[in-house]
Amino acid sequence: MNRANWNWKMNQSHNKGGLITSLLNELPHEERVKLQNLFFRFYGAKAGNRKFYDFCWKHLPHYCEECGIGLLHFAPIFISHILSKGAHDPIRFDIRNVNILCPEHHRQWETEKKEQMGIYEKNQETIEKLKHEYYCDDTRKFNN
Repeated sequence: MNRANWNWKMNQSHNKGGLITSLLNELPHEERVKLQNLFFRFYGAKAGNRKFYDFCWKHLPHYCEECGIGLLHFAPIFISHILSKGAHDPIRFDIRNVNILCPEHHRQWETEKKEQMGIYEKNQETIEKLKHEYYCDDTRKFNN
């Protein structure tokens, strides 16, 4: 799928869940990675991050997945990577590696006892899926 076709598909989608479902479930891993590279990595880390955060904000619900508080305006702090960008660069632009979190819960996920969070179990399932897909169960490359 080329960039023009993908842009058309994004513009035709009035249902945000439909686009994300397509992105996550219909595309094979290789195609998903090609699109991630084309739309985000191509621009470099800083600009790519901003484009990725904008994409996440456009296509994910605007509430904290931990506490449910509504998030009324965009802020990069609301985009929280489940697996850190630095330690897991191949996954940094995969929308499945993102939670929408308020600043308090974003900080808790990154620095405190994440095991006590309500999203912990769901995130562990996501980590296992991403681990299998990106690292082919090569745990030497994978650090939580």
